[in-house]
Amino acid sequence: MSPFWFRSVGLCSALVVLVGLVGVRSEEATGKKYAVLVGVNEYQSGKLASLKYAENDVDELAKVLKANGFDVRLLSNSAGKKDKKDAPTAANVRAALQERIKGKKRDDTVLVALSGHGLQLEVSDPDEEKTKNAPRAYSYFCPADADFADKVSYSTGRCASLIGLKAEVLDALEDCGAGARLVLMDCCRNEYKAQQVTRSRGLDVSKLSAPEGVGVLFSCSSGQKAFELEQYRHGVFFHYVLEGLGGKAAVNKRDEVTWASLVSYVQEEVTDVVPELVGGGAKQEPQAVGNLKGKSPVLALVGRRGFTNSVGMKLVRVKAGKFTMGSPEDEKDRDEKEKQHEVAIMKDFFIGAYEVTQKQYKAVMGYNPSYFSHDGKEADNGTYDDATKPGGGKDKVGKDTDDFPVENVSWEEAVEFCKKLNETAAEKKYKVKYRLPTEAEWEYACRGGHKIAQLKDKAQLPFHFESPTASLSSSQANFDGNSPYGDAEKGRYLERTSKVGDYEANALGIYDMHGNVYEWCADWHDSDYYAKSPRKDPTGPDEGSIRIARGGAYDFPGSSCRAAARNGDAPSGRFRDRGFRVVAVPRE
Repeated sequence: MSPFWFRSVGLCSALVVLVGLVGVRSEEATGKKYAVLVGVNEYQSGKLASLKYAENDVDELAKVLKANGFDVRLLSNSAGKKDKKDAPTAANVRAALQERIKGKKRDDTVLVALSGHGLQLEVSDPDEEKTKNAPRAYSYFCPADADFADKVSYSTGRCASLIGLKAEVLDALEDCGAGARLVLMDCCRNEYKAQQVTRSRGLDVSKLSAPEGVGVLFSCSSGQKAFELEQYRHGVFFHYVLEGLGGKAAVNKRDEVTWASLVSYVQEEVTDVVPELVGGGAKQEPQAVGNLKGKSPVLALVGRRGFTNSVGMKLVRVKAGKFTMGSPEDEKDRDEKEKQHEVAIMKDFFIGAYEVTQKQYKAVMGYNPSYFSHDGKEADNGTYDDATKPGGGKDKVGKDTDDFPVENVSWEEAVEFCKKLNETAAEKKYKVKYRLPTEAEWEYACRGGHKIAQLKDKAQLPFHFESPTASLSSSQANFDGNSPYGDAEKGRYLERTSKVGDYEANALGIYDMHGNVYEWCADWHDSDYYAKSPRKDPTGPDEGSIRIARGGAYDFPGSSCRAAARNGDAPSGRFRDRGFRVVAVPRE
């Protein structure tokens, strides 16, 4: 199967973003935020091919918008199965647009996102013989019930089963009254199955005008195609829009993503990536149209929280701060090598919200060494038990393990993963460098990072979820439930790893810091290091024979999962309960 699909032979704008400026500054706005998101993968018409990632585009966008305070109305095939009012039909789309666009106030923000097929139709004047009028071209978004047999008005372009781009979206936004008006239109994918729809042709971007004060960003230029990539699980354009909104297009000290910075980021990334990843002379060059004036509006502040990289790894921002590292002397099962001492983390960093998964590891390294793989056929480099018996976990898992943590990976291989990730074409241009966390960074992030000060005495408790706790049961983390910690009762013992993120996150939104797999850290291990550790940004001893591993694992007792518990192994060792997560810092 091809790793990519093109989204266009008709309407040539895989994603359109329109921003209306009426002098409002997003950061100071006190109005409400509204969004209508429509994603269509399946069509009733046999002439429109099913799409793979249109719904995923708007689903992920919904998460970003909700995080930024939007009241989101989502229409998709999947949503429609739960409630008919949320099916992406022409009637439902029009009703949602009417509800969210009309009668808004100056301080309000309105965003519309349409992801699916689109087309441009040439409509002839029914009285052409008398009037000699030339055909007119109209552009449309195709709802799930699009019917090309429906009559199209020559004078207005109105069609009962198609959503008019200009009349029903752009012109409506011009009159809506909101200070910030945004449209994301991913409708450049009209791949017809049986025969071409008559009267359709490619959209000439240069001839599409936007109302005054509205800016448009097309996913590609006239005559080009917009591509979907399986590795992104999005259209290429939407992938980089989401990345940009996630923080990679942030340009100022407040980590704001502005319209101007997003346009620049998306144009550069999509233009550079498509020829390399698609090949065959493919081009996709986003084109900006419109005449915006004044200060570029702020679209997102999510750069403060984190970002998602090119292989789907979500990273969470951890701000600089200080904390008490190690365990109190009265903590049950503590070790002398956990001597408490104050540590200051001097610079912000990003850390993986999840342990590196099997799918992510294979995307970078080209193989999956994990013992607990679904079919055991990917471990070309052998396993912990026997290099002649790759895999071996099939009988214990029996399900897709793409999102299980990669394990049976050595410290040396984890370091090599970071090196190769830094060298990939998609990551090279970013201003971060991936590496393993230091032991101090790991424990700081585990205990809640910059939120530690708010926790006060609770920051010293051994387990950190949304609220810290002195006990640990196997309903809270994946470890040997026969050996709970504190007052917790015995529980289930899976005897294997589990999908990352299956258990509660900590205060920073970081998952599985307790249990699942031990996580490699950058430091050499030294039992006496804490007694001589520098206060600022300690990086461990200069040499040693064992590398630090933190967090406990599925086959260890609860005491090994404590925030302060220290473990380690030879850097070349490969074990079915050892994995890792990454840290990202600014490139030097």
